[in-house]
Amino acid sequence: FNPASDKQNDFFTSSMLCIPVVNKSGKKIGVTQVLNKRGGPFTEEDEQRLTAFTAQVSIALENAKLFSEVQTMQNYNESILQSMPNGMITFDETQKIKTCNQQALDLLEVSEASMLGQTLEDTFSADNVWLTEEINAAESTLEMQQILDAEIKVGSGIVSVNSSALPLLNEEKQKIGSLLMLEDISSEKRMKSM
Repeated sequence: FNPASDKQNDFFTSSMLCIPVVNKSGKKIGVTQVLNKRGGPFTEEDEQRLTAFTAQVSIALENAKLFSEVQTMQNYNESILQSMPNGMITFDETQKIKTCNQQALDLLEVSEASMLGQTLEDTFSADNVWLTEEINAAESTLEMQQILDAEIKVGSGIVSVNSSALPLLNEEKQKIGSLLMLEDISSEKRMKSM
């Protein structure tokens, strides 16, 4: 015990109980400390209570660290999605749109609010039903489907694209959704025709 901190803070420590904070892998990551129990010295019951409290602190710290790591990974993935030059749309296992980057929104001339949560059939129906068929084929075969030099009808007219649909699989190779990539080749086609 170093009494220097007591002198600095004008405090008197008469009793102290310290319990290490241990993470799930057994590594000591901190300590909990209580000072100056009212009514006498700390007992074995106090030690048991502080040990139980410290276990809860350890769980809370582990959860906070895990949340931070998940948040960092989510931000990283979002950054990758937004920096892609092609339009990218992901669908969950029920074929509802989970993510959509800005390039896809611009290409399809829609807002993010109108896309997220929409079903595949609601998004690509009528003239663009071929995209629904491409994604369904990728999900049923669990292989990439690609269509080159196709046309998508959007609000202002027709856009030429190369499209790729891929199944999204988990570690056990089970389908968890799908990914649609759209490469706008309209300007390239105009250049070639000129």
